[in-house]
Amino acid sequence: MLDRLPRFGDIAMDATGSGKTLTEDTAEKYCEHMVHQIKLRSAWYGLWTPKLVTVFENDMIDLPMDADLKNDCSAIE
Repeated sequence: MLDRLPRFGDIAMDATGSGKTLTEDTAEKYCEHMVHQIKLRSAWYGLWTPKLVTVFENDMIDLPMDADLKNDCSAIE
């Protein structure tokens, strides 16, 4: 998919869990300096998850009607 992007420059990818291999393969193909391998830690989730939950609770976010996105957002605790 990245090969078809006309102005592809950099990408950030989840490098934890099952995303690690995909991220490493992508970095190998497109050069390490173009693929930012993001490794989130529990401290990051502890800081940002409550803020995201608040946004949903206060109806401060609009999302497209998409079943997969709805399921993903519903899984946030």
